[in-house]
Amino acid sequence: MKNHVQSALVIAAILYLGWGLSLLVAPEKVHPLLSTGTFDPAITAMFGAGLFAFVLVFLIAAHNPLRETVHASVSALLFFGFVGLYQMFVAKGMPQTAMIVISMIINLAVAIYLLIFLTDAAMAMEGGKHKAKPKARRRR
Repeated sequence: MKNHVQSALVIAAILYLGWGLSLLVAPEKVHPLLSTGTFDPAITAMFGAGLFAFVLVFLIAAHNPLRETVHASVSALLFFGFVGLYQMFVAKGMPQTAMIVISMIINLAVAIYLLIFLTDAAMAMEGGKHKAKPKARRRR
């Protein structure tokens, strides 16, 4: 299962790397895909840098998938995905283009997959603790 977790984290890293690079290389062209608001080069560059920070977290977690780092990655993916959905459907600040919708689907699919994996792993550990034999009492 470790390989599946690593693969999911690498997929997330590739997704965020693509968006982060495009925001830093061609911000004027990418901004209309992400926002219905006016273009601000500083905010766009900072958003691209933030996406690079996510890439680093996902790659660190993929390299050494400790439970805590995977939890942090899942939290980041879920938070980012829910804020994106809010911006698309409630605040109407993000256009509903095919690229954005596909990115959100990939983002949330990876997050849900990792969340299910973590839940299954926790249940297996919990089940293993309850099945342990009680310690034998010493005879006097």
